Amino acid sequence: MNEEIRQNLAIGREYFEKREFEKAEPRLQRAVDVGAKYADVYQMLGVIKHDRGRFEEAMEAFQRALDLNPNYTEAALNLVVTYNDLGRYEEARELYQDILKRREEEEGGLDGHIKGRLANLHASLSDAYKEAGLLAEAMHELRKGVLLCPSFADLRMRLARLYLDARDYRGARLELEEALRIRPNYVAARTLLGLVHFEEGHLPDAIAEWERAIELDPEEKMARVYLRMMEFSAE
Repeated sequence: MNEEIRQNLAIGREYFEKREFEKAEPRLQRAVDVGAKYADVYQMLGVIKHDRGRFEEAMEAFQRALDLNPNYTEAALNLVVTYNDLGRYEEARELYQDILKRREEEEGGLDGHIKGRLANLHASLSDAYKEAGLLAEAMHELRKGVLLCPSFADLRMRLARLYLDARDYRGARLELEEALRIRPNYVAARTLLGLVHFEEGHLPDAIAEWERAIELDPEEKMARVYLRMMEFSAE
C-alpha cells in the first residue's frame, strides 16, 4: 500500500466513524482512484452515497464490495436495503434469502423466536427515529425488521404507513398487498390500501377496498369515513 492510499484511508475512516460524511467521501474516493481495492472502502462509500440519497451510486458501491468479498454480510444487507429504495423488490428479496440461507448454513439456523425479537427491536427503533423526525432512518430500520420476518404482516403495515408519509405510494401499495397476501382479512391494511389507491387517483379500487373492509368488519370506522367522504365529493 503506497503512502497516499494509506493516508487517505486513515483520514477517511476516521471521518466515517464520526459520521462526517462530507469529509470522509473525498478521502475514500481518492484512495480508490489511486488504486485502493478494499471491500470495506466500497462499503463505506456505499453508506455515504445512500445517506445522501444517491441510491444508484450506493448500489454500485455495495456491489463492488461484494465483488471483492462475496461473504461481506454488512455490504449485502445494505445492498438489500438499497434495492428496496430503488423499487427493485424482487432482487432485494432474492438477495436477502441468499443471505439468510448462508447464515443458517454457517450458524445452524437462527431461531424464529430470536428473529421475531430482533424484528420488533428494529420496529421500536424505527418508532424512535420517526418521533425524532428522521423518516428515512425510520424506514431503514423497519425494512430490516421486515427482512428478518417477512411474514409479519403488522410490520409490513407499519412500513407501508411510513412509505405513505414519504408519498411513496408504490412502495406502500406493494407492502400492503403483501400484508394482505399473508393475512387476507387484515382490515386495517385493507383500509389503508384503499387510501393509497385514493392518493394514486384509482378511485374505484379505493372504494372496493373500503367496502371490503366494512364487509369484513362492520365496525371499521375509518373505511366508513372515507366512503362518506367520497359521497360528499360526488354531491
